Amino acid sequence: MGLSNYDEDFKEEKNTTSDLNVQKEEVLVETVSLGQWLKIDLISGIPIIGFIYLIVLLCDDNLNPNIRNMIKASFILIGILIVIAIVAILFIASSTYSYRYY
Repeated sequence: MGLSNYDEDFKEEKNTTSDLNVQKEEVLVETVSLGQWLKIDLISGIPIIGFIYLIVLLCDDNLNPNIRNMIKASFILIGILIVIAIVAILFIASSTYSYRYY
């Protein structure tokens, strides 16, 4: 009697977990051409204008997911480089301050 209840409970759990395994549809995106990559790279290389351009592109809802991921990676890389630059400046400033000229 206990085993039959266990089997029924197991079947109910199995049915509920199979509902969670929903297959995702594959979304085919258009290939980004070489010209589009060059345009993005050249404009993003301009110091202030490039940063604003990347933000504007990131706000576009119809943007290709490949370009969106590249922009996110660029922002992460920019953040890492800014942190490294600040640490290097603080290290150099502290090492030159502690050196005394006699």
